[in-house]
Amino acid sequence: MVPSQIQSDSCLVRISKYDDAGITDLSKSLFRITTDTSTHTLVVLGSSTAAGIGPSTSDSAWVSRYRNYLFEKNTTMKVNNLAVGGYTTYDIMPTGFIPPPNRPTPKIGRNISKAVTYVPEAIIINLPSNDVNLGYSINEQLSNYDTILSVASDNNIPVWVTTTQPRNFSSGQILKQIEMRDSTFVRFGEKAVDFWTTIADTGGSIDPLYDSGDGIHLNDKAHAILFSRVVDAKVFDPTVVKVEEKLFTVIQFELLQNYPNPFNPSTKIKYSIPTPPSSSPLAKGRNEVGFVSLKVYDILGREVATLVNGEQTSEDYEVTFNAVNLASGVYIYTLIASDFIASKKMLVLK
Repeated sequence: MVPSQIQSDSCLVRISKYDDAGITDLSKSLFRITTDTSTHTLVVLGSSTAAGIGPSTSDSAWVSRYRNYLFEKNTTMKVNNLAVGGYTTYDIMPTGFIPPPNRPTPKIGRNISKAVTYVPEAIIINLPSNDVNLGYSINEQLSNYDTILSVASDNNIPVWVTTTQPRNFSSGQILKQIEMRDSTFVRFGEKAVDFWTTIADTGGSIDPLYDSGDGIHLNDKAHAILFSRVVDAKVFDPTVVKVEEKLFTVIQFELLQNYPNPFNPSTKIKYSIPTPPSSSPLAKGRNEVGFVSLKVYDILGREVATLVNGEQTSEDYEVTFNAVNLASGVYIYTLIASDFIASKKMLVLK
């Protein structure tokens, strides 16, 4: 149970066997409990790929994968997906924009104007092929992107734009797709996300390995690649890094009960070495804490095994102790690190 109104950056979960308190396990990473209800929002604009058409399940789509990935890193992160199958750059233009003849009007509630109302920290646009399919020129697309990004810029919101994706088009359309892909890299630089490489075959169509079956949409394997490309783009990297720095900071020495116990012939012993303060004389390098010793003794105090004997950095550790050459009985394992000394009993039962 977690008390209400408690906030901490250094939380762990310990579980114990209901009928034997000596059998326990401790989570390896720290997590936050916070009373802060604010969120970090990202908005996705796009068409069928972002909407999740193609994969076998919605959870396999790249947006869903990315949403889950961010939530696992930080539960304050939220993804609002406004993508709709069939959309083009015209569909996500700002409300009030008047398109040329025979071009779609902006879709209020699914366009850039709606996206900025969420006050997101970032926007991702994923429009892979519908503009080319409908015969819209490269200049039209780029001009539309300029208008869309100007709205985001006016609201101080960074935008990442995915490239075109391969599609089983005619040769002329494939050339247009490639031209738009290259223009995306040039126009958006480090905020262009590559949704082409690996997915396309040498001719610019969808590699059969990644085709959902209709020559238009991508399957689970392809969406896994798209997801990894978005992660690599580091859209939310500053926030994630701060979280990860906390996740891997060990705050105290700890020696856990071995498991299994009793055992024959081997068991595992877990322990934690914390990060010393920067002013501590123990901080010899980045996180070095000096000499760490983990030894096993028989009931008479005679040393029977040395499991660890050297310097270690701040981390959670697990070592295996094999008692194949020892007789049945009670043994004691002792951890010594800095001023910390702890011992626990274990039982070899043959």
